[in-house]
This record gives sequence, structure tokens and C-alpha cells, in this order.
Amino acid sequence: MYIEADQPPPLVAMDVCSVNEEESSATPVIRFLDKISGDVGDEVTLYGMGFGPVSSSSHVFFGEVIIIEHSSWSDMEIKSIVPREAYGQTEIRVTTEGASSNNLSFSIIPHIDCIDPLAARWTSRVMITGSGLGDISPGTEIQGSVLLGPREQVQYVHRKNDTIEFVVPHGLFGYVGTFPVWVEVEGIASNEVEFTIIWCMRGRYFSEGHTGPGFQEYLIIFNPGADRAVDITYCFSEGDPIEIAHLLPAESWTTIDVNGTVGEGKEVDMVISDPNYIFYERSVYFTYNGICTGDHITNGGDYVSPLWCFAEGYTGPGFDEWISVLNPGEETAELAFRFQTIEEGEVVRSGVSVRPRSRATFKINDLLSNGYQNSLKLESSKPIMAERSMYFTYKGRIGV
Repeated sequence: MYIEADQPPPLVAMDVCSVNEEESSATPVIRFLDKISGDVGDEVTLYGMGFGPVSSSSHVFFGEVIIIEHSSWSDMEIKSIVPREAYGQTEIRVTTEGASSNNLSFSIIPHIDCIDPLAARWTSRVMITGSGLGDISPGTEIQGSVLLGPREQVQYVHRKNDTIEFVVPHGLFGYVGTFPVWVEVEGIASNEVEFTIIWCMRGRYFSEGHTGPGFQEYLIIFNPGADRAVDITYCFSEGDPIEIAHLLPAESWTTIDVNGTVGEGKEVDMVISDPNYIFYERSVYFTYNGICTGDHITNGGDYVSPLWCFAEGYTGPGFDEWISVLNPGEETAELAFRFQTIEEGEVVRSGVSVRPRSRATFKINDLLSNGYQNSLKLESSKPIMAERSMYFTYKGRIGV
């Protein structure tokens, strides 16, 4: 659609200087733009006069960035694309052979495409990928920030126009949870993307354990230092937790028989306080349903989080999939299981919870149903720890 020069659209960038209507057509003049801001990749239309025919010496500039290719070019209208190299508050101008136009202001809106990872602990490095993020390189100066939550500015390791790597500050806000992240470049704010700060509570966590029929559980502890004691809290699916102080001789190996410590027939998790310079492994030897014999060993985890992801899962014939959840906190954790399945896409199961200082076990074959190839994003209202166990027979092989 052709727009008369004296009838601009409602949202335009107008030249602040007056234009001499009798000025030579050899000098390009930008009268207005069809928009005053946009994302990288957006089309911007320049209206004016004296642009001439497109040629090798005719260019549109966004600041110092030259646009080589255009959607269209005529004497009174140019359609150009916001370049990936540009950012922040910039000036648009047109050059033709031997002449340059006036400048019009244009704001390039930074845009976040993704954050990797979407959840991390304090001091972790996180990568933002997007466009118009601002380029910090030798000889370049911009005013820009990465902000998290209630305008908390975070330190970035490096910054390019399409990537920013930042560090999650230690002890940010004094709590954890999911917060918006956005980027500001020269006063222009990007879109917001959710990011989860994982609670890194001091301790060692084991969310899976069982002392029922066919299961024998041990906790192996190596103390390479002096004599000391560690407090272990045993959390159960039913009943109250129990706390026991275990004495560790200097430079020793200690094996705790969990079955003998808490009794038979328990679903049990463990929270270990003051784990510094002490090394732990949990071993479980089992016969599962009389058909699957084996063992699994882990050194546990050193954090709890409101978000846990598991890439592999299957509830087909011969496979039993379990998720065990430890809630070490003082409030009930409300859970949402978000499955990504081959068979039906996303399947959500919610309305389940784990009471304070306890453990809960979920059989995915029952929660999701049988016959699903699945990945899982487990969301919680409170920081938790989760483990996945699978017991199976596959092509005559038995495993876990």
C-alpha cells in the first residue's frame, strides 16, 4: 500500500529536522518509518524520497551495520530487515552514491530464545541464547544488564550479541524457586523466560531405599580424616523420621546395615548433615518380585530442587518404573508429573504430594499407565530430591 508523505501511519519515527521539499532528489531523505522499534529479523519500511534505484553503492545503515540485501527498494520506499549484528538504541540512515540521508532513531528489542539449563544451583554458569543482546568486545561500550527476579542484576562471564553466559549468584534472595530472567540493553527490556534456582542445602541426600522382603540396604562411609560423628535422619513413607548420630573413627571405613538400623519392611530415605570431607555410597541388593535379581549403587546427591528431569522411562511389558521422592523440608510438597510420551505427547498427572520430612514412592506404570515410552519433568512446590528406578526383563535379560 502506498502512503502519502504527509499522511504517516499512527506509530512512526519522524525526522526531528525540517525537510526542504525542494531539496535535490539526489540527496536521500527519510521522512518516517513504519515502526519505531522491532526485533532482529523484523521488516522495517523506510518512507521518503531520493532513494534512487538500488545499486551497489546504495545501502541502509543500522548504526554502523550495513544492510546489503533488502526486501524491496524504490525511490520513495525501502523495506529492510533488522540485522543480527545490531542492538540497543540505534540510528537508521540511507546512503546513495556520494550522498547520505538524515538519521532516524530506532530501538532494537533484545530477545531471549532459550536458557540452558532451565534450572541450576548457586555459582552455576547459565547460557542465554537470543538476539540483540548487546556485544561486549574490545572497543565496544554498552549499558546492559542481565536481571533475575525482582531486578536482581547478575554477573555475566561473557556477552555477545547472540549469547550471554552468566553466573547464578550465591545465596540469591536467600531462597529458591522459579523467577523471570530478562536482558536490558540501553534501557530496552527483552522478553522474560522462567529460570529455577535450585536450593543447595548443606547435606547428602538419598531418596531411594527399601528394607522390605528381598531387599538388603547398606550405607558405606569413608572418613579419611580425624574421629567425628555424623547425624543421619531416616525418613519414611509412614511414621515420623528418626535421627541417629553415627561415630566414625579416624581414617576408617564404616558400613551401616540400614535394614538392621530402621527395621524390616520400610521405604526409607536418608538425609546426612555435615557431609564435608566424608564420602558415602548407598548399596541395595535385591530380588524384585522373585524374578529380577541385582543391585544398584549411588553416592546420592548434594542438593534438593523444585525441578527434576529424567530422560528415559518405559512402562511396557516386562518393565516396572518407579520414582521415589524425598521431602526434607517442613512443609508439604505438591507434585506435578509432566510426561513427554511417544504415544500421546504430553501427559500431566498432578494432585499428589509428599508430607514434610518424609518419602513417597510412585509407580509410573500405575500413575501414567502401561505401554508408554516417556521422559519426565517432575515439578514440586517445595525443594525435593527424586530418584528413578527401573526393574525389567528385556529379551531374556534381567536388570535394573
